[in-house]
Amino acid sequence: MNDFSNKVHEKVYANLTVSLFCDQIKWNDVLKNLIIPYLNHIPAGAKPIYWKLILSNTAEEIILSLFVEKSVSPNLKSYYDDYLSEILIQNELGEYLTKGFSTGFSLNRERFFVCKEDLGAYHFENKLSELIIDHLSIDIIDDESIITFAFLLSTSLILFFSNNGLGNKDILIYSFHSPSSNLSNERLNELFSENEGSIKSLFNSIINDIVPCEWQHKWIKMCCNYWESFQKHSYPVDFYGFYRRVVYLIFKHLGLSADDSAVLGVFIENTFANQTTK
Repeated sequence: MNDFSNKVHEKVYANLTVSLFCDQIKWNDVLKNLIIPYLNHIPAGAKPIYWKLILSNTAEEIILSLFVEKSVSPNLKSYYDDYLSEILIQNELGEYLTKGFSTGFSLNRERFFVCKEDLGAYHFENKLSELIIDHLSIDIIDDESIITFAFLLSTSLILFFSNNGLGNKDILIYSFHSPSSNLSNERLNELFSENEGSIKSLFNSIINDIVPCEWQHKWIKMCCNYWESFQKHSYPVDFYGFYRRVVYLIFKHLGLSADDSAVLGVFIENTFANQTTK
């Protein structure tokens, strides 16, 4: 993968997207047997500059978006059309795509634009997408596994930034507060109580680094690299603006609904509150 985190590009690019519609319970099969092989076998002449993956349980959809130079987009379209048909047949994945798929590869639907901004943010989304695939393609994906992964990402980020003096812990925690949920505070606290044991275990594993957390170290490095890039290309430099952007991207790429975000926020708030009272 090219290192472009500190470069500014002024070429014309195409954002090519495909939406795969399937039940959430089949997401890990689609990630393992379709998305990963596809990304690993894109011909050299059609390699994207970056790509990102977004989950959407509301629409039962996996969105793959590829950012390429306009000149290579026809090659990528041709490869994708051939590969998609072949791999769907070989792995019998057609039955998983209950609502089929749609692409944005036809010429009249390609969205070309001139990109003059730092590509560090795109690089970060690429790395976050890789992390999501690595972590969630292992087992069946459901709401619980997604919220659990979001909790791990969020708490490790809060701990790192607060412990290294980059942000106030209370402000970092509050950034995950979601006021737009339909769930009552009583119900949210009930959910925390029902899951408190497993949440505490997860949190302790992060604090004590009980398990060799390669993904966690990779995640922190990603965020630090993004912060360095952000400082070079933003004025004035606003750490909390950067941090809120990272929180937004966690929610966006994992497809967290307003209710999911509220549950995550209460899990984080109560976990840290319990830590400080002991």
